[in-house]
Amino acid sequence: MVKHMIDTIKFRAGEYIFKKGEQSVFAYIVESGQVEIIDTHRKKSIVLNIVDSGEIFGEMGIIDDKPRSASARAITDIEVTAIDIDRFVDMLMKDPKRVLKFIQVYFEHIRTLTAMLTDGKDTPINSVSQPGVSVTLMPLTAVTATAIGKKSLEIQRFPIRIGREADLNESIMLDQNDLVLPDKKPFKLSRNHASIEYQKSCFVVRDRGSYYGTIVNGEKIGGRRFQSANVLKPGFNELILGKNDSVYRFKIVVE
Repeated sequence: MVKHMIDTIKFRAGEYIFKKGEQSVFAYIVESGQVEIIDTHRKKSIVLNIVDSGEIFGEMGIIDDKPRSASARAITDIEVTAIDIDRFVDMLMKDPKRVLKFIQVYFEHIRTLTAMLTDGKDTPINSVSQPGVSVTLMPLTAVTATAIGKKSLEIQRFPIRIGREADLNESIMLDQNDLVLPDKKPFKLSRNHASIEYQKSCFVVRDRGSYYGTIVNGEKIGGRRFQSANVLKPGFNELILGKNDSVYRFKIVVE
């Protein structure tokens, strides 16, 4: 009988948990420490995401056997728990709360794939945005300034997901947001509204399936429109969540 329950695995800082191109077998839960998800572009390493304790990475490893699309490397000494499909099913039956993080991530994958299918194309490429470029989010209204809590927010990990704060009668179990904005009925924002992402060597704003859509530099995406993403240009960009008269406004600086 094959034993699918796997003990916690330790890695030292700088060690790879897996490398790009390797076969996907497991997903991982970070029990302690930090992991960076990295790719290479023009022989330079790009940090796509930083995974903290309690979070998961390599989640597609229990969905398919495709080669890894990026590498995972320990930033600090870490402990991770490896999960294969059999253990995932076992956890789903016996410890559903522990599986919730996986479900949140998979829901986000579905949102992204749905948006890409609606577009009928992949995210466009902008060769101007290269590794080493910084992205800063600046509030343009009192509401967004209060939500951020400071004059500007330099985005150091992608994607950054933005959405509406849940109402008292709404469950937050399937929400996955890094920046939560207050809103009142009738709601002008969606629970999972938009995200700022790094894809194919460029930075983009993607509508995550909102009702009223998102506006990037005057161009409407999401909502009832087929296009769901727009590339950020070098310099200043305007982001509006919702309609033209929305108070949820930001400046995004790419430099």
